[in-house]
Formats: sequence, C-alpha cells, structure tokens
Amino acid sequence: METNGNGSDAWEQVVRDCQEAFEKAASGWAPPVGEYTVLMTDLYVGSFPDRQDPKKIVVSIQPTWQILDGQFDGTPFKGDRYTNRTPGALGFTRGFLEKLNGEAIPSFLDSIKHAKTLVGRVTAMVKVTYKKGNDGVDYPNTRLTQLLETAAA
Repeated sequence: METNGNGSDAWEQVVRDCQEAFEKAASGWAPPVGEYTVLMTDLYVGSFPDRQDPKKIVVSIQPTWQILDGQFDGTPFKGDRYTNRTPGALGFTRGFLEKLNGEAIPSFLDSIKHAKTLVGRVTAMVKVTYKKGNDGVDYPNTRLTQLLETAAA
C-alpha cells in the first residue's frame, strides 16, 4: 500500500475509516470567551516526569468537554490540565475534583477514580477566558464553574 497519501484506494479507505474519530477529536481549539453548557466526554488521567526534577512524577488530569447548545453545539474542546506539580497546582486540582465530584473525597486516588466514573454523565457550566503567555500567544483557561446535572450510572 502507498503511504505517501497520493490517492491509492487502500490509503483512502484507511483515511475514510478514521472519519468518525476525526470528527470527534479535540483539535486544540477552544471556544471564544464566555460560559458554556457542556458534557464531560473524557477525563484523561496520566503522568509524566517533572521537567525540573525528572525523578518526580507529575499526575495529570484533563477533561474533554462537548458544548451542548448555541453556535458551537456538539463541538468538543480540551479543558484545563490539572496537576500536582506544585502545592498551588495541587490546590487547583483538588478544587476541580471537588466541584466535578460534587463533594470532597479525602483520598486523591479515590477522588480521581470517582471522577472517571462521571465521563458521559456530567453536565456543567464552563467559563472560558484567555490569557496571553510569555510567548505572546493567547492561551485558553477553562474553569468548571457549576455542576448542573449528573446522570445515573
């Protein structure tokens, strides 16, 4: 099979087979400033070595939201990434998990496990703002502001 994308039938079929996943993939896009009613469609949970201290492993949590109404209805976007990299970052992570879970769960691990069970079940309000980075690029901030509904499992 050709692999350079010059239109072979087999290559085109591989691309067509990816269409549904392509349509659902978050592109790095975030909506304009505003508040949006969203559904949490995924919750990435992983880890990576800290840049400054590679012996330290950083926990990383990032929701994917899907807008449920208005001009961007059905459009997915990634939420903020939450970590335990610093005490301040861990505080933001705890606040996110408490709001998402609808309660404070004392165990960090149990809080994450419970949050994973909410994928596809949580409707919420998310506020999107932008902040200019040191590189001059505007980066989105997406804050969970209100839990609207949690559907039964």
